[in-house]
Amino acid sequence: MQAITKAITDILAESGYRKKGNFWWFEDDVLNKVIHLQKSNYSNKFYLNYGFVIKALDLGRLISHVYDRFWSKDQNETDRVDQLLDLELWIPEKERLSELRQLIKEKLLPQLNSINTEAELLGYIKRRQTLNDIPLVVKRHFNLPID
Repeated sequence: MQAITKAITDILAESGYRKKGNFWWFEDDVLNKVIHLQKSNYSNKFYLNYGFVIKALDLGRLISHVYDRFWSKDQNETDRVDQLLDLELWIPEKERLSELRQLIKEKLLPQLNSINTEAELLGYIKRRQTLNDIPLVVKRHFNLPID
């Protein structure tokens, strides 16, 4: 895990993210962006989650107002991310870290970098299949359906 954490830290530091625990934060005027390395409770597997904090809203007990798990529209890429973050699968460390760096640079960071305003975040929210995981405070802020 330390090698994965270091690789993620190195990549994200290049883009202005600061590490705090298992979180990496990018702070901006309107939105903060967060990336979280989460360990599975059931195995030696990890998940890479990301989210957005709307600075105009109180976070309460939330880590972020809008969140998602790192995945790809390409199922093969999503499967590969899962494999790379599953430390129970034997993958040579150099290969694991190299591929993980590449996927973060080419997939995750462009997604995060494309959302910098509340309007862009609202567009991202509206493209989701469901709004069930969007907190009430965010739905009210953007006048989204509450039901």
